[in-house]
Amino acid sequence: MAKDFSMEEAQKKILEMIENITESDVKKIVDNKDDILSKLSTSGFKVGAIASQVGNVEQLIEDMKTMLEIVVDYVSGNYKEVPWNTIAAIVVALIYFLSPIDLIPDFIPIVGYTDDITVALTCIKYIKKDLDKYRNWKDSL
Repeated sequence: MAKDFSMEEAQKKILEMIENITESDVKKIVDNKDDILSKLSTSGFKVGAIASQVGNVEQLIEDMKTMLEIVVDYVSGNYKEVPWNTIAAIVVALIYFLSPIDLIPDFIPIVGYTDDITVALTCIKYIKKDLDKYRNWKDSL
């Protein structure tokens, strides 16, 4: 059985990875936007067991889509009112989500997305204020 991946471990890993994110990594997210959206719409997040772990799966998916939008708007120059650490944290979460190489491989039924979810939830918690600020900005357009 796969080892549980705790929020504390996710937070530590994210903070370590944030230090190494570059503008090139940010561009890769934009270049892979369609792949990320596709994986979000077909992912194991919709599996019942995972849904019960997460609570509101739709909100998680919506938050991840918003995270992707922030990066796209940041790169295009439409939205710059975001700290670099927020962009880097989003990129870490989305790269981790997109990568087939995880602590718990995605192909393992039900538990395969557990680490992806934990990293995403940890990132969302870390950037919540900036996520809300972006949504307010987007709503004001």
